[in-house]
Amino acid sequence: MKMPDTPEMNQLTKLHRIVDHVCIKVGQVKDDPVIWEFNIIGEDGKTEVIEIDAEKLEKQSVFRAQFLKKLFKPAPKVDSSDWLKFLQIMGENAEIIPNPEESQNVRVARKVFEKICIHPVEKDNNLSMNMGFYSHQGYYCLLPRIVENIIYQGGYKISLDTLSKTMTDLGLKKPGTQSASIGGRKPINCWWFYPDEIESRKGGK
Repeated sequence: MKMPDTPEMNQLTKLHRIVDHVCIKVGQVKDDPVIWEFNIIGEDGKTEVIEIDAEKLEKQSVFRAQFLKKLFKPAPKVDSSDWLKFLQIMGENAEIIPNPEESQNVRVARKVFEKICIHPVEKDNNLSMNMGFYSHQGYYCLLPRIVENIIYQGGYKISLDTLSKTMTDLGLKKPGTQSASIGGRKPINCWWFYPDEIESRKGGK
C-alpha cells in the first residue's frame, strides 16, 4: 500500500513514490520504437500503466498528459533538470523486456519476405533476366526490382531502404545491396538472402 504524502515532501520525491517501477520494451529491429512502461501506484493501491515512446520522454508534459488521462489527477510537476534526473534513475533500474507486439515495419517485412520466398531458384546464369533467386557464393541473390514490384503490387507503405534494413535486422539477408558477378557477366546489384531462411519457408528444409 502506498504511504500517504506529507506536506513537506518535494515534488520529485512524490514522483518517485508513485512510480513503482519502469519496464523498457524494445522491438525486434533497431528502428523499432522503444517504449517506457511506467507502473504507477494509485491512491487505491492498484497499479496503472502508462506507456510512452522514448523519443517523447524528454517532454515532461507527455507523461503528465498520460498520467491525468489514466489517474484523473495531475502528476507531481518537477523542473526540467529534476525530470531528467528522474528518468536517469528510472532507466538505470528499469527492466528491459522484448516488446511482444511487432512494429509496422516488421509486419510488412515478414509479409514481403513470404512473397519473396515464392520465387524459384533459377538455373540460368543470366541474372538480369531472371525473376527468381540465383545461388551464388552461399547466398540466394535477388534483384531489388523484384522486391520493388512486390511492394508496389501489395500496396505496402515502406521504402526499399527501410525494408532492406528491417530484413537485415531480422536475419533474413546480408546488409544493403551488393553486386554479384555470375557466370562471368557484368556485376549487377542484388539483395543477398540466407538460403536457410528461404528454404525453410519453401518447405525444403
